[in-house]
Amino acid sequence: MNHLPIPNKLITIDQKTLDQVAAGNAEYVAEKGRRGKRANLAFHDLSSMDLGGRDLSYADLSGANLTDTALQKVKLTCSLLSSAIFRLAHLDGADLSQADMRGCSLYGAKLTQANLRGADLGEGPRLRISENGEITFRDDSIEPTELVAANLVQADLSGAIISHGHIMQADLSDVILRNAILSGASFRGAVLDGADLGSADLSGADLSDTSMQGAILEGAKLSGASLNGADMLGAIVDRRAIGAGSGVKNLPERTKPAPDSFSAMLAAHEIWITSFGRDGSRLELLNADLADIVLAKLDLSGARFINCDLSRANLTRCKLRLVDMSLSNLQDAILLEADMRAAVMKRSFCRQANFSGVTFASVETGVNSEKRISANLQKSHFQQADFTTCNFTGADLTGCNLEGANMANVILEGASLTSAKVTAGTFDQIEAAGGNLDGIRIHT
Repeated sequence: MNHLPIPNKLITIDQKTLDQVAAGNAEYVAEKGRRGKRANLAFHDLSSMDLGGRDLSYADLSGANLTDTALQKVKLTCSLLSSAIFRLAHLDGADLSQADMRGCSLYGAKLTQANLRGADLGEGPRLRISENGEITFRDDSIEPTELVAANLVQADLSGAIISHGHIMQADLSDVILRNAILSGASFRGAVLDGADLGSADLSGADLSDTSMQGAILEGAKLSGASLNGADMLGAIVDRRAIGAGSGVKNLPERTKPAPDSFSAMLAAHEIWITSFGRDGSRLELLNADLADIVLAKLDLSGARFINCDLSRANLTRCKLRLVDMSLSNLQDAILLEADMRAAVMKRSFCRQANFSGVTFASVETGVNSEKRISANLQKSHFQQADFTTCNFTGADLTGCNLEGANMANVILEGASLTSAKVTAGTFDQIEAAGGNLDGIRIHT
């Protein structure tokens, strides 16, 4: 920081003046510095004020008190926010990309769907405020950034720096932390379900008692990390990176069924289908290794493949009505023209899978044609998947990652894409298909 002198007390400002400062900064950004004025709100008391939707990019708010401040959808790109206090602040949908947030306190802050790509939340000086409003600030007193109990659901922290951060009890469900530097950070008790931690540096991090169901940890550095009690059900992780005696829960070795036993299970399932459940038995597999298996053209309707490895499997033209593939790995699988009506694939990993021509439409229940069961694909990873000419009538794709997916000529009547993440090309295809665009997030 280069604020000299640092005041003994925070500087007060009224809402009207704050609005004028924010407007001047917006003009400064829009006119590339030719007009307007860059906002300097360092060491200001902005608690419980309203800055929602403002453009404060490049502004200086270091050391500011933003406790309980309304900051929804605010733009703070490349802003100076070091040592600022954001306790219980409302930052949903905010853009904090490339911001300097070293030493910030974000205890209990709401940051759902916020953009923190490349933000620096490393260690820094911590600002403290006494009961009479006096501040204590020392440049040489370095402390970790605080994100305890923060809500970061679906936030994007790709490439962010949070080394040694305090992130205990935070909700990081479906957060993106690809290539983030998280070494030495404490996540104890945090929720990381569905989080993308690909190639993240978690060396020396404390992940004890976390929930990491369906998380992606491909290429993540886990040397020296504490994983005791971490729930990794359905996580995509190199099991060789998890040391013996780590204390990880729900990460059993996937086992390959014996050929004769599996053939018998398929035969029993066929009888179960043709007898409408009176004879035979449903195919139910948990933690099975079915990588590279060929099951083309079989009727596997109603089967359960929970937390199974079906990567590169060939399921071309299979009947998969009401199948459950939750938490399973279908990377590079081939499902051309399969019948997947009313299928369940919650938190599945289907990167680069080929679903071309598949129907995910709903089905009627019993004799009541007004009641239907819809396909449930919630929070699955479909990056670069091929959905050409698929039928998604009534399907639930809430929270799915569809970045780079091919959705040319799809049917989306009644489908929900709320909070789905897409790239611009996929968005254009969804729009051309007449899909409901409400709540879709475009990743640039």
